[in-house]
Amino acid sequence: MKASNFRKIMDSIDENLSLSKIFGLSTCQPGVFVVHFVLCILWQLVDAVLDDEGLLELTPEKKAQ
Repeated sequence: MKASNFRKIMDSIDENLSLSKIFGLSTCQPGVFVVHFVLCILWQLVDAVLDDEGLLELTPEKKAQ
């Protein structure tokens, strides 16, 4: 992508989705971003399914809620 604010947009998306925090990688290219985004969505779906079925162990984050 050749947009002048491409890096700013990618950083904003990464900040909102916390992809670099979850996967420990920075999103510098569109392809890497897409893979991170898909993995993030899958991660959330698996977490939701396990939580719905009662198979998810209580984590400190869950206990606080």
